Amino acid sequence: MTARWEIRSVNSREYANSAEKAGLNLPIEQTEHWGRVDEIQANRKHLGYYLVFFDGDLVAQFRATKMDWHATFFVWLRHGPVWLAKPSAELEKGFLETLEQFAKQEWQGALHLRLDLFHRAVHNSYMPYSLSTHDRTVVIDTTVSDRAAADEVLQEEIIAKFKSRGRKQARQSLRDTEIVCADETDAAFRDFSPYHRVLVETSNRDGFTAWSSQHYQEMLEALGKENARLYASRIDGELTSWMLVTLSGKYACYFYGASTTASMKRSVNERLVVFVCVDIAKRGCEAMDMMGIGSELNPSLNGLNVYKTKFSTAVVEVAPTQDVPLAVFRYRLMMAARATLQRLKQR
Repeated sequence: MTARWEIRSVNSREYANSAEKAGLNLPIEQTEHWGRVDEIQANRKHLGYYLVFFDGDLVAQFRATKMDWHATFFVWLRHGPVWLAKPSAELEKGFLETLEQFAKQEWQGALHLRLDLFHRAVHNSYMPYSLSTHDRTVVIDTTVSDRAAADEVLQEEIIAKFKSRGRKQARQSLRDTEIVCADETDAAFRDFSPYHRVLVETSNRDGFTAWSSQHYQEMLEALGKENARLYASRIDGELTSWMLVTLSGKYACYFYGASTTASMKRSVNERLVVFVCVDIAKRGCEAMDMMGIGSELNPSLNGLNVYKTKFSTAVVEVAPTQDVPLAVFRYRLMMAARATLQRLKQR
């Protein structure tokens, strides 16, 4: 008997109920909250919510976004699909073939799909352009025995799960009484510009480009305070570092962060990570994803490994984001043209 696949469009309530019934903790980008972020961006459009069935059984679900790119567009399942269990190569291949046919009918004209794939070797996929992906990450365990316990007790319970050098540096940072950490979400929602100035300093130092202050302000407003928190460290009242953390169910993600160059000799980042872990633990979060480290797939992220890996004794393997062409010839033509333009800019 031939296995039957079905991709079913549903509304936001059905989508959320399905995840809850299946025990899925959806990434923030795969929730209706991120749909609001997409809607405020001129080049994005929320396409819908979908459930994936194999022989009548739910196996995955995803939310899709149309991304305009030059004179064409692609469809992004950002941090999706969300599988009920890690798929075999055969199952993932069957889903992708079904999705390609679905996309050609429902999203006619799309150049390619962008989605997370566990088994890259068996697919006709490419590393995504203009996006840094990863297949390894660090997840900090923020489970605690009693969320109502004193902060000092929660600190020790969380720090005890770090690597030895992480424990040492975290406890050292707690002894630096000049570092003061706080939840500054309300202030960031009112005016993101002070935090943006530190981000620009960080981007100039570390070699990346920051979005405008308005971009982050609008993102916060779209997500809302229940789903996005901003934490900061200060010395003598001066902002030294900050972390923007998203919350989705029992899972948090370290989404953006920045620090001043002058504070790098102090343990402000370690202190802030501990503060954040305690606060999200009290909110019921059981883990915080540090959002990627370097590997053979993406060695450009190797500089993050020493810092991030000290907060956990384990490294987690994840499905990296890949591009899957729907119009293969047109996709290769666009990629060749893009590569030519980049070479010209570098001259």
